[in-house]
Amino acid sequence: MDYTEHTHCPNCFKPSFKAVCPSCFFDRNSYLQQEAASHHLPLFIRLDKGYVLGRVIGEGSFAIVYAAIREKDGLPCAVKEYYPQDLAQRGLDGITVNPKRNQAQLNTWQERFIQEGELLRCCYDYPSVESGVVRYMAMIKQHGTAYLVMERLNGDNLGHYLTTQRILSGQQICLWLKPLLETLQKLHAKEIFHRDISPNNIFLCGPNNPVLMDFGLAREGARDEVLKSSTLGAGTFIAPEQLTGGYCDQRTDLYALGAVIYLCLHGEAPPPVEARRQGAPLKRLIQPDNISFALQTVATHCLQLDLQSRPRNAAQILAELGPCWTMQSTFSNSSMRTIIPDQANPNPHLSNPLPPNPPPVIEQVPPPVTEPSFFKKAVKFLLWAGVAYGGFVAYQSYTEEQEKINKQERRMFAEAQSLGDFKAYLEQCQICEAKQDATNKIAQIEHDQQVKQEKQEKKKQEHLAYIQAQSIDDLKNYLATCEICQDGKKAESELKQKLAAEEKAKAEEEANKPSLLNQVAQPILNSAIEVLQDAAKGKSEAELKAQAEAEARAKAEEEQQKAKAEAEAKAQAEAEIKAEMEAEAKAEREARAKAEAEKRIKSEEKLKSDVENAIRRSTGIDITEIQRMLDANKK
Repeated sequence: MDYTEHTHCPNCFKPSFKAVCPSCFFDRNSYLQQEAASHHLPLFIRLDKGYVLGRVIGEGSFAIVYAAIREKDGLPCAVKEYYPQDLAQRGLDGITVNPKRNQAQLNTWQERFIQEGELLRCCYDYPSVESGVVRYMAMIKQHGTAYLVMERLNGDNLGHYLTTQRILSGQQICLWLKPLLETLQKLHAKEIFHRDISPNNIFLCGPNNPVLMDFGLAREGARDEVLKSSTLGAGTFIAPEQLTGGYCDQRTDLYALGAVIYLCLHGEAPPPVEARRQGAPLKRLIQPDNISFALQTVATHCLQLDLQSRPRNAAQILAELGPCWTMQSTFSNSSMRTIIPDQANPNPHLSNPLPPNPPPVIEQVPPPVTEPSFFKKAVKFLLWAGVAYGGFVAYQSYTEEQEKINKQERRMFAEAQSLGDFKAYLEQCQICEAKQDATNKIAQIEHDQQVKQEKQEKKKQEHLAYIQAQSIDDLKNYLATCEICQDGKKAESELKQKLAAEEKAKAEEEANKPSLLNQVAQPILNSAIEVLQDAAKGKSEAELKAQAEAEARAKAEEEQQKAKAEAEAKAQAEAEIKAEMEAEAKAEREARAKAEAEKRIKSEEKLKSDVENAIRRSTGIDITEIQRMLDANKK
């Protein structure tokens, strides 16, 4: 099918020749004027595997989500394009994704984006998880980037609903919390941890039907033996271990879920981790009902800074909120109609919605209602009061115990002075609000001790260098290279003394130099002595020369005789070798002549035999018989 901007709606992909689609009420002109950006793909771009893209339905710093349709069967879907705005830009064709500066970094984050699709596909390897996770459909690599194709959901995320209704009741929260906890329980059982749970990643398709989205930070525990978190995430929904790059597991997801519950109950997110470590408290409900009070207790339990102090898993939270599910089941789903859109109009935030035709009203007669007796009302009231009082007492004791532990830990941290005191605090603390400060203090003390030890070692080395210094150069080198210079004054004093002694020695040497007369006569005397020495030396050299010439003549004669003897021996050896070679050549010639004679005789005999055989075959006469007859005639 040929989809064009003027013939089809870019939201529902149905034929539409008007600005406002009659099927989904999407205003095409308003979208093009207000929402379309230069880095968005043009409408109705086709991807591999038969997908056509429409309008933008969501955008983040790393990806853009488009409405799409699968051409072969018309299935609506959503396509998430990997497009990090800080690292990438569109090419001249307005489609291709090119790096701004760092191709390697762009490719690294693209691999993480592809891993998100692999995890979604992995979730659908487990059929029990299907209902709570957005469905994976395909992964496409094209235009220099990657596209993740998912199912398109009807509804909106929890974050959008909280902008219209700031605080939710306990019944409204329970409608989506229980199925979400069950989905997390199944994911965690398969060692898949989301690590980015926030209101924007919880999509409400209807009452009792939440869907988890955006698995970009998720990790599969079976593939990563030790999960190390990155510092990415959604603001105040990040657990403390994610900020420090520590170990993460299912309790990291429970911290974020506790922050979401807290936001729904109070209309604002909990204080950031660093503020809570400085003593910022969590809010308390002013007039809680039974379900809201139980949810507040669970949220406080999940929001513990220490990983070990949180609930072990989602199953424990389901058990703690067990009475709430019973109470919530008595309420109708109408309590969520204020935040869950009517499925007749799955896109209520689209501009210019047109109301559908109302269905015909069928009058029904309600069944008779039996009014409960006063006794039953009283029992029910007492039961509710007992549950509320028990919950309130439990919450009070829990908060008092936590406050008591917190005060003890604060006092312990304030009284800590030595390295052992801070290490003891880290071993014994439970809430550990000052854990990071204690860790920093330990690192500072250890660093100071190391610096002190290095200073002492340097001091010893410099003292040894001073002791070993004997000469003026040694003392100068010590004074030039020392840092602590504890023996600096002594070295300067010794250097001055040695320099003074050296100057004194030079002065004495100058004083002991000979007079001018001695300096003039001494060269003449030395010259005379040298003449006499040269005369004596010349006589001895003549004798040595005559002796050397005699020895050279004798040696030359000896070498001449030796060379003559070697030449004669060499000539004799060459004559012997030549004789042997001639004998070998003669023998070889004779053998060759003999072989040729034998070969000739054999060839003659063979020729003769061939002639005889030929005559015999042609005439039938034996040549030997003819020869015999000829011999007889001669006789």
